[in-house]
Amino acid sequence: MKADILNIIKHPSLSNSDKFNLLFDFYKKNQSKDRNLESNFNKIGCTPHQFSKLIYEVKKVYKISDLETVQHIYTSPETITKSIDENIIDSSEFVGKDENILKNYNPELNQTENLENKNNDLPIRVEFPFLNSEECPEEFKILINDKITAYNKIVAGRGALDDPNTPEEQRAEIAKNVSEADILNSLIYDELKHYQETGDILGNHQIFSTHNLKKSIENMTAEQKVQRKESLKGQIRVAKGYKTKSENKGDFDKAESLKTKIEKLELEGNLIIKSLEKTNN
Repeated sequence: MKADILNIIKHPSLSNSDKFNLLFDFYKKNQSKDRNLESNFNKIGCTPHQFSKLIYEVKKVYKISDLETVQHIYTSPETITKSIDENIIDSSEFVGKDENILKNYNPELNQTENLENKNNDLPIRVEFPFLNSEECPEEFKILINDKITAYNKIVAGRGALDDPNTPEEQRAEIAKNVSEADILNSLIYDELKHYQETGDILGNHQIFSTHNLKKSIENMTAEQKVQRKESLKGQIRVAKGYKTKSENKGDFDKAESLKTKIEKLELEGNLIIKSLEKTNN
């Protein structure tokens, strides 16, 4: 049973929605399931957050540890064999019966990748080979570190929530941190998956804000760039005035918010100037 569940989680080709449906079937069959969660999974369906939550709940009711998940090596029907005295096992006994969606899998490589990426459910370089390319955008290398950090927070937080000795007054904050890390982990995964499939940056993560801004400026005509540059000067001047007033009133939260806005406006202005200089040269 555990092996079947782990094979679904670690399957190299199944979509998250397919994995969600298969794992949900396992969850519904377990007597330890939470009926409220079962209802929510059924109503909401597969979203990044629900998918991650379902994996956690399935592992919980079937008593599958994070260590078991990390160490498990997915084995496709083509490579599964029984002992010498037995026949090759029928692939129909395994999840993911369509052989067309299965890819060759190197267990030795997977073990190496698991050691290098033991904080991830799947070996990152195996799932997203573009990370090894010289043309890989620098932002993704930063995101991988953030993903590992988020995963560590999720594992540590869930461990604390499962620990009966964790004080009740700490549980709300721990649950909040786990939820935030879970969302971040899903957000980064979406960026990786989209780039893998399309070669384009999805850009929902904040790290790509400068990238998206540059792309927007590139689509402007020279006249539009000049007009926008002059408009930004006025906006920056006004924002600085409001920032000074907020500081004088002691409204430092507003002042900090305006400071962030000014920095973004100034960044856009500098990018436009560089783009105009590049065009002129």
